[in-house]
Amino acid sequence: MIAGRRSTSKNDAWFSRLPVLADALGREVGPVRDRAGFAAAIGGLIDARDRREVWLALSVLTGRFPSEALVLETARSSEFDPGALFQAVRRET
Repeated sequence: MIAGRRSTSKNDAWFSRLPVLADALGREVGPVRDRAGFAAAIGGLIDARDRREVWLALSVLTGRFPSEALVLETARSSEFDPGALFQAVRRET
């Protein structure tokens, strides 16, 4: 598979799932056109201190249930690194 193609598929999946996540949280999110915008959107949408939100974000955006260890690691990392949730989504997808 061509790397650029796979990346585009991931982007399409992430971008289409973001409004689903926002709706589940009762929040709104604007359109996203690139990975930087996606990372910023999830950073503004999710309260990284709330592990339930981190769990939901990882579940919706990756399409699978995250382990408790992944949720804890991501939540803790997000307190100091605003890009940690995006990195976890990218790594787990």
